[in-house]
Amino acid sequence: MKAQGKMGQTISDIQQYNVLASALMTQNTGTNWHYNVGTNMIGCGNTGAHQGMFVSGSANPAENVGSVTVCLPFILTALSGTTPTRYIPAFGRDSLRFRYYLDSQANAFTQNDLVAPITNSTGVISIHEVEAVMYIVELSPSAQQLVSAMCGNVYNILCADWRTANGSFAGTGAPLTNVTTLGFSVSSLERVVIVHRDSANQGTILRNSIGARSTATLNEFQLILNGEAFPSRPILAQGNVGEGRGAEMLAETLVAQHALSDFGHESQLANAGQLLAPNYAKFQESIATGIDEANTGTFVCGVELESMAGKSSNIYSGISTIGSVVQFRGVYTAPGAATTFALAFYAQSTILLTLDMGGLATFVVSV
Repeated sequence: MKAQGKMGQTISDIQQYNVLASALMTQNTGTNWHYNVGTNMIGCGNTGAHQGMFVSGSANPAENVGSVTVCLPFILTALSGTTPTRYIPAFGRDSLRFRYYLDSQANAFTQNDLVAPITNSTGVISIHEVEAVMYIVELSPSAQQLVSAMCGNVYNILCADWRTANGSFAGTGAPLTNVTTLGFSVSSLERVVIVHRDSANQGTILRNSIGARSTATLNEFQLILNGEAFPSRPILAQGNVGEGRGAEMLAETLVAQHALSDFGHESQLANAGQLLAPNYAKFQESIATGIDEANTGTFVCGVELESMAGKSSNIYSGISTIGSVVQFRGVYTAPGAATTFALAFYAQSTILLTLDMGGLATFVVSV
């Protein structure tokens, strides 16, 4: 997903946006939201936490026998992550453009019709009647003059943005240490979210390619910045099989989400369906095959880097990584032999969005 100004300035560019959205939805939404708002508004599905909506189909591409309507909130982009909440000026010379790049049909959809399964090369899915609905505030000329006078006709807005880095490693069935260079160069890196997926799930419509996340037997991890470890002691992802798996890792992940002491915070890490008992194995799957709901793993972890939690209109609370080497170091107990794991790293950082109406009146982004 990419947000751009008319003059070509890129405001936000999130690669593998769907994988990040899936991970954070699992981590930050509960079953009540999922089976009510989520099912009816964005197509979460009503038979499992990761089942998704069902669209009936036909072996004949000419037959349009199934359709659904969904409304997707505009989340995770810099324009929706202002700190604190701000309106985005729409009166400059620049106009905003949003580009959505669709994943392949094999990755985006899962075929579970065992009678006549659709292969990667057949089946037609079309998306149409797409529209953006937004809230617009119009000021009177006198009110606009007052606002312009207060800020000197220069609008500075801090936003939370995401960047993506990728890596991979092959399991051998034996202990393994993997170091991946991430390349994040920002003035305020606040947290990094880490996702492991089995590469065999990619490009096949018979598996959940996006939401099936594995532990890959991750035992401990940390970030390395110019040789300095964050945190100084590795975060342990180990634990008892059952309710105690990854307690320390989960605590660190909730710290990064600013939700450690929020006892109303919900997630679906062990959810197995609306009417089923919790399935703790979903959070512990070392190789999540994604062939069905039970094998769609939910593991996700993160590292917090903020020195001061909270939202501010002028404070950069993260760590500067400009000109630095940022790496991920993970120690694995026994990642599956002959299994290649695809790693996705999502860095949340603070950027400055500036609109100078006394200058070019176009958006300028400072990272």
